[in-house]
This record gives sequence, structure tokens and C-alpha cells, in this order.
Amino acid sequence: LFDALGFDVEVSPKTNRQIVDLGLESVLSEACFPVKVAHGHIRYLRDSGVDAILLPSFINLNRKGEEFSRGVACPHTQTIPYVSRVAIDGLKTIVPVVDMSRGRDYLISELKKSLRSFGISRGAITRAIEVAEKAQTEFENTVKEKGKEVFSSLPEKAIVIVGRAYNSFEKGMNLRLPEKLATLGVLSIPMDMLPLNTAEIKTLWPNMYWRSGQRILSAARFIAQHPNLYPIYIG
Repeated sequence: LFDALGFDVEVSPKTNRQIVDLGLESVLSEACFPVKVAHGHIRYLRDSGVDAILLPSFINLNRKGEEFSRGVACPHTQTIPYVSRVAIDGLKTIVPVVDMSRGRDYLISELKKSLRSFGISRGAITRAIEVAEKAQTEFENTVKEKGKEVFSSLPEKAIVIVGRAYNSFEKGMNLRLPEKLATLGVLSIPMDMLPLNTAEIKTLWPNMYWRSGQRILSAARFIAQHPNLYPIYIG
């Protein structure tokens, strides 16, 4: 999205000891480890001298037509853009409110509002979103195709890494668990490679409003139906 808008995009490094320490130094109150690490990434980017930091406030991640109308993020992650501005001095942030259930027009309006100081037009944002959505769809399709490839030749037993994406699928957060399993000769796959949309969960859990909870339960149901799959849940 921001590449298509003409920005030079800099990302923070993968989570490491430096990032963790920066986060521990920055949080103002006791928080979960992911929130501490997020503050570390923000602090790293501020110290690197970037012009602004993109910190979306993710409210609802489910689109119209999905099994659940609501798929909210944890309140702590929703408020990171606002809490971090209090905890870390000198931040210039771009903070669109993301509610996917309200459609593309709402997202465009939020991006235009948050990018007002950069003079980005609505038309440019619309074109950039089309580019970004295409790239995201291609990425998701690639992950699913890789999953199909893995499932076509599964060994007798395999581990599925289950949990919130920011905890489970990043080496600095999951303590390189997949690599450790590999040294034991055990295949592990992320739950994102599972066809989660084939596992219906709303009948049993109609009030599961949490996006990560919906995906975790879908993964659990899929794993339960396949006797050669075993989960490891990273909380």
C-alpha cells in the first residue's frame, strides 16, 4: 500500500533481544509480552529517524459475508497506537482505524484522514489499495497452496503451531520452536496453512467475537478431524 503511494518504507527488524529490551524500557505499566515487544519495535523505528510510523488501530478484522460479523482484536493491541504515544516521546504516527466490516470506502476515508499531512489524494489511495489487496490475495493463495503441497505428503505425525499470528509465527516470539522440532525430526506447520474456512464453528461458539479465537477454534476443529495432526498452542 505505502510502496504504491510512493513512500520509502522501512520496517523494524525481526524481534531480537534489542527489540525486547527497548520494549521493556518503554512500557508504562505491566502488559503482556506482545505489547512490550510492540513498544520495542516502535521505539526502534523512532530511534532510526523515520518520518512517521504506521500504527493502525485494528477494531474489526472480519469482512461482510464471513461466518462471524465481528472479529475484533485484543483491546491491548487496539490501543497500542494511543498508549505508545504517551509512553514514547517524539512519535509521529499514522493511525487509521481499521474496521473491515465497513467496507473499502470507509478504509479509504480513514487512510485519507490519517495521511492528510502528506497531501495524498483519495484517488491515489484507492489505486494503492487495489495494488495492496492484489498482493495480499496472492500471498494468502501462496500460503494455502503450500499447505496443500504439505498435506499431500504428510508423514505419520505432524505438529500444527496454533496461536495468534504475532506470537506463533515469528521466530523471536515463538523462540524458534519450529526449528527445534525440526532438529528432532518432527514436521511442524503454521495453522495459517490449514483450510480454516472449511471448519464451521459458529453453531457451537456463536458468541466468539475475537478474530484470533475464531481462527484458533477453526484450526482445533480441523486438527481434531485429522488423526495424524497434533497441535502445539502458543499462548
